[in-house]
Formats: sequence, C-alpha cells, structure tokens
Amino acid sequence: MGNISRLQDYPLFKDLNDTEINHLAPFITKRCFEKGAHLYNPGNPCLNIYLIESGLVRLFIANPQGKEFMIDLLSPASVVGLPMMHENQFRMAGAAAIQPAVVLSISQKDLAQLAQRSPRLMRNINLTLDVYLRKLMRHTAMLSMYGLPGRLAGILIYLSRLGQEDGERDEFELPVSQGELAGWIGASRGHLNRALARFQRLNIIRLEGQKLTLLNRDELKHISAGLHLD
Repeated sequence: MGNISRLQDYPLFKDLNDTEINHLAPFITKRCFEKGAHLYNPGNPCLNIYLIESGLVRLFIANPQGKEFMIDLLSPASVVGLPMMHENQFRMAGAAAIQPAVVLSISQKDLAQLAQRSPRLMRNINLTLDVYLRKLMRHTAMLSMYGLPGRLAGILIYLSRLGQEDGERDEFELPVSQGELAGWIGASRGHLNRALARFQRLNIIRLEGQKLTLLNRDELKHISAGLHLD
C-alpha cells in the first residue's frame, strides 16, 4: 500500500512500532466500493477484515426472505468484520457502503499470524473486540428496554457524533433512508414517521428532506434516558 505511516492512525494499529508496521503493510490492499455495494453478505466465509479510510458502511442482518435490517453504521477508522477472525467461520451479518467508501483490506489469516508475533497488535484486536461487543450489548438493550421515542432520540444523538473527532453537530444530512432508520431502531416506517413528526411539533428537531437540525439536544438526551450507542 502507499503511505504506511497512516496505518498508525487506526486504533487497530495504535502504538505499533515501525518494524511492526513495515511487516504489516505488504499484506494490506486498498479497495473502493460504490454506494450500495456490499463488502460481504451474511453467510459468506470470513476471508478479510476491513478498515474504513473514507465513507460510511452499514452493518446489517437479513431474514430468510433476504430483507436487510441495519444494526450499525461505521465511520472512518472503524474496523469491519474483525469479530469473525477465525478460520472456517461464516458471516452472521453483512456490510455495505452507504456512500462511496474506500477501505483497507487484510485477510483474517494474515492478521491472525501477524498478531501471534506482536503483543501490541493482539492487544489492539482484543480492545477492538471489546468495543464491538459493548456496542452490540447497547444496541440489544436499546431494542429491549427503550420505547420508540427513546430509541429514536438515542440514534439521532449518535448520528450527530458520527465521524466527529471534535464533538457534535447540530445540523447534518441523515446518511440513511427513513426505511433503514426504521429498521435500525426496530420500528415500522409509519411509527418512525409519527415519532419524527412529534419531535418536530415539540421543536426538538427540524427535518427538511434528509437535512436534520437538532433544536433541543438537552431534550433529546432526556428522552433517550442516558442511552449511549457510541
């Protein structure tokens, strides 16, 4: 790959020394995905692990009829596919580009072999897995313990922080369709539309097409009752 010094910007490769980075770099390739393109689908063998360089990638599960339900949205520097590191495993979830995305790809086999020789890399893998499992537990708690207003408020706060290294945004474009958003929070499209309309009547948000403005972040936090998804 090109600029190997940038690999240390990814949490997965944090604190690796130059020798470790130089060993790692030849195994990494850069790939580009158009909007809507799938990195992989549920049931595919776990062959590669991806790091997002630019763009957004959604994770999803699918029912037997093939309908997709979004479970997470990942921004640059995130790892995609790491929890399935071991051989002879198949993907339980799929991943697709929400917008044009550039990713770095490394085979799970090569990463596992490199980690056996690098305690720092193995530590970072374990830390990344811990973050992933915590997010999964928070998402499960959101669906089982919170009503629709709380789930929606929590997701809107999460989206306002997505990809922001220096805080939060009060105005942004929704990166997903309302259908995808409904599936993410476990609601029908109709129930989501009514919840969004209620938030607008209460002057909590303003929605114009895909442009969302948070008018009362404190009230959103109150409605979300401490739900944190990041």
